[in-house]
Order: sequence, then structure tokens, then C-alpha cells
Amino acid sequence: MPRSRDKPIGMEQGGEDAADRARDHSLAVNRFDTDAYKPSERHEAWANRHWPAIGMLFQSRPTAAFFNHAMTFRLGALAITRSYMAAQRYTRRAIDIRRDDCDGLLIPVTLAGMQSGDTPKRPIVTRRGEMSLIDLSLPEAHESTASHTILLAVPRAQAERAGIDVRALHGVSVPAPATRMFRRHLVEICRLAPHLTRAQAETLETATIDLLAVALAMHGTGCALTPRSIETAQKLAVRDLIARDLASPDLGVAKIMSAIGMSRTALYRLFEEDGGVQAHIRQQRLARVRGELVAAHPRERIADIAARWGFDDPAYLSRIFRQRYGISPSDYRRQAR
Repeated sequence: MPRSRDKPIGMEQGGEDAADRARDHSLAVNRFDTDAYKPSERHEAWANRHWPAIGMLFQSRPTAAFFNHAMTFRLGALAITRSYMAAQRYTRRAIDIRRDDCDGLLIPVTLAGMQSGDTPKRPIVTRRGEMSLIDLSLPEAHESTASHTILLAVPRAQAERAGIDVRALHGVSVPAPATRMFRRHLVEICRLAPHLTRAQAETLETATIDLLAVALAMHGTGCALTPRSIETAQKLAVRDLIARDLASPDLGVAKIMSAIGMSRTALYRLFEEDGGVQAHIRQQRLARVRGELVAAHPRERIADIAARWGFDDPAYLSRIFRQRYGISPSDYRRQAR
């Protein structure tokens, strides 16, 4: 994330072979694990990794036996790291800022542990479920317990195009209720990262920035929301509700309208590409049936699996399952086993 660029920077890469070239369209996921090093070498190995690993950004001192297990990948120009980290003290000084020439917004989202420290503008305190915002062009110092975090690095120009005032937000902590959708989004992306293509990752870049803007607006930072950001957040909220209540017989348009506070027309527009929200629910339930045809006990009847996911008519299930997957539920189960 150097000052002069608003585009991806090369990640650490191993040598390419024929298998690497065959996977050219897959998202590159870089993994780092201190278990591969002697205990005396672990902190130095972590601190000397190249960007987008964050060890190079800070002067750091472990306050307990050092360990780090991390995965790093890119969504377009964004860099994301999921990290399990030992307790440390971190300092970013003016000399560090001049040396590394990295500029932009660093957002640690805390899944476990706690961070506390100071910036020239305000103190920093973040606990589980919260996130903080760090302007990499300004100094700061903090101490962290052993933690599990997801770190998002956003180039300054990209953040500012989304209405995010990076300098003004230096040191701001955002509480857990405001980060919920954004946090769940990042966790899910980290889970899916090894299976994504680069094209899919670039598509998710826009949604990630939109949900960041929504989280900041919910916290009252003055971040201006675009119609696209609002639509992204609404769609994610509806998908989240559907996923939680998928087995409920009451799940439908009326329940979603009431829970989300959205009109029928607006709800249909959000899922127009899927044929409407009811079609989306049906496809999600079909996917659950498909999964359980393999995972459930072999003696469990297909009709019972179907009923669990809202399909009370076995003939109807068989017809739409074949339309979707090109095979009947019974044949799919037999082939999968």
C-alpha cells in the first residue's frame, strides 16, 4: 500500500512450477506459521516478512513466548490477514513511516483478545468484536494480549473514494454492534479464500468497502453512505436472516419484510437476479437437502430430509432437484455414497 499506488502489490510467492501455472486463476493465499522456526527465530521471521504482512510496519516486542499463525490474501487492492498472534507491544514511529512508505488505512478487527494504546488524537481500546482504525501515515503505539484478529488494509485513495476520512478516524474504535455485518463478512471471506478465483475476489472487494462504510456510518463517524453501500448491507442482512431461519416454516417474504423493515418491491429488487427472494430461499433449501443426502444417516428417508427443509411434497422436491442439479435426489444420494 505505498503512497504512489492504488493497486495490488505483489505478495510473497514461492517458485512457480507447472501446477502453479495451472492454478493461475485461483486466489493466491499466503500462509505463515512460526512452528516452522526455532523459538529463538520466530519473532524475527515474522517481523522481516514483506508487505502485506504487517510485521514490517511496527517496532514490536513480545511480552510472552512468541507465536503467529496467519493467512494473507488480496481482494483486488485490499489486503486481508487472519492472524493468531502472541501478546506484543507495537510502536509505529515517524522513522518507520518514512522508511516503509506505506500509506492507507489499517483496520484490525478483534475476534479474541484486547488491544489498548495511544495515538496523537485519542486513546485506542478494542475488545472482542470491535475494530479500530489506524492511519498508517501517523504514529501510534499499542499493546495487545494474545489475540485472534482479521486485519484489513485499504489504500488511502480507495478509502477516500468511499467517503472515509482516514486521517480524522486515526485511533477510532468501533463497537461490536456496529461491526457485526462487516465482521461476519470478513470471517466468511477468510473461510472461502482458498476456494475463490481472483475474479471472484475482485468482485468481493466492492462489497467489503461498502460494508466497511456501513459499519462506520452506524457508529456515527460521518462516513457518507452511497446507495450501493446501503443496498449491499441490506442484501447481506436479508441473506443472514434467511441463513439463520432457513428451517423455519414461517420463513417468507412477510417475515423478512417485518424483520428488515423493507417493502415487498425493494425486497424483490434486491434479489431480482435470483428470480426474487422466494426463489433464493428455495435454492438455499435445495442446497441444504443436497448436503444432507450425503451427510445424513443412510437409513433416513429422503422425505424426512426434505420435510426438515420445508419440502413437504416429495414429488415436488424431486422435480425441482432434478431441474437444479440434473439428477434425482435418490440417484444423487446413491452416486455420492
